[in-house]
Amino acid sequence: MNESDSKNVPYELTVVGYDPGDSLVEAEIGSPLLDPLLHPEGTVRVKFVADVTVKPGVRFTLHSFQVDSVVEYLRSQALVRQVLEAELPRDRANWRNGKKRAADDDTADVLKLVKFDHLASHPREAPAEAMLARMKSLMSPEQFEAFLAAQDTPQTRTTFSVVLKCPWDREHNVVVHFRDGAFRALAHE
Repeated sequence: MNESDSKNVPYELTVVGYDPGDSLVEAEIGSPLLDPLLHPEGTVRVKFVADVTVKPGVRFTLHSFQVDSVVEYLRSQALVRQVLEAELPRDRANWRNGKKRAADDDTADVLKLVKFDHLASHPREAPAEAMLARMKSLMSPEQFEAFLAAQDTPQTRTTFSVVLKCPWDREHNVVVHFRDGAFRALAHE
């Protein structure tokens, strides 16, 4: 994505909080591109992991990679919804496997059961060569390939995570990860 691409996406970003202890910047983004089922208020809460190693007098820095990732999220509303509609029922069924039937098991639209908590954005996290060499020495080839596939690279253009509250797992968030405009993984964190 280049700079002119992000200018074609209408949005308004308002910083609403900063926690220097966690290096988190919390913002609210409004855009007409947001899916109304996921974002009925027309806004999305975003938690940025900020760079706090900045110049004196500057509280935090957000990288262009993070802004590009948020713009990718706004552009990808149809993909995000399609992935959620496919993955959440499967996740719910897997989570319920072996548990007693709940009253809401007959609900067809799982998206109506979940609450969108926030969008997570962090700087590009490409591991150093020394770390990759160390991990390769500790893992089987299959494990290392899986580890490598989960990492950002210097060529990674965007990454974001959709964080949801789901009634079938009240102890964890359900986090749906995307990289470079594609679904990557669903996890309970």
